[in-house]
Amino acid sequence: MAERSAVNRNVVGSSPTPGAVSSPAEPATPGHGWTLADLRRWTDNGATWRVVPRVPSTPLIELCTCYGEAVDLVEPATDLIEALERREIAPE
Repeated sequence: MAERSAVNRNVVGSSPTPGAVSSPAEPATPGHGWTLADLRRWTDNGATWRVVPRVPSTPLIELCTCYGEAVDLVEPATDLIEALERREIAPE
């Protein structure tokens, strides 16, 4: 099986090929970032995630397959940022 290169990975607001969907799992409220519920749905289906720090703005969430392969970067909504700060949820 061929590995996906960083060039083929989806990045917030972009798409690797014309007409392709920009995210494998769109947030429940498009344009408002990923909520805590969105991230829980992602992990309930066996996938993983990790925080990608950005300075000085908010972090990004890197969505990964159950094998740890990065597939997308998403912006967190306010409730998800707050849950991360309170350590209610943490990457596995």
